[in-house]
Amino acid sequence: MALTVKRTQRLLRKGEVGRFLDGVRGGGVRGLYLAVDGKTAASWTLRYQLDGKAHWHGLGSARDFTLEQARQRAKEARQRLADGVDPITAKRADRAAKLAAAAATKTFKQCAVDLIDARRHEWKSGKHELQWSTTLAQYVYPIIGTFDVAKVDRPSVLRVLEQHIPASRGRPAGKFGSPAR
Repeated sequence: MALTVKRTQRLLRKGEVGRFLDGVRGGGVRGLYLAVDGKTAASWTLRYQLDGKAHWHGLGSARDFTLEQARQRAKEARQRLADGVDPITAKRADRAAKLAAAAATKTFKQCAVDLIDARRHEWKSGKHELQWSTTLAQYVYPIIGTFDVAKVDRPSVLRVLEQHIPASRGRPAGKFGSPAR
């Protein structure tokens, strides 16, 4: 039995936990499921087999996509499969390409500042943020801080790590990346 708009709304409202198949009869798409994990969590998934293994492809939140939209997304994924393209791999490749395109427009310094902001809550002390920020400002930003992050390559990183650091505070002079530092 295919899912209906009415049945879908009832399942979401009640929060009835389980996976509910959208049967092929009545306009359903083969392998499309409504996965309900409670009253506030539900998503659309597509089950398919590839190379003898079952795969579950997330199609989005049931709160964001209607039954009809989920069916359309499932049909598009099935078309990709028919063309020999794994929809999960294609989705990951699209995401990676978008991230790379976005990152290509940022400088190394902007990305480093964003990373520090994102990880700040993981550190036990505010001192760690200060250590990261000052180390990057003193040793890294002067060399590669203005580079487009996509253009930071191995020679650039080696220039940072192999730079000469003068002796200070009882530490001997040496290379930035050496264990003695």
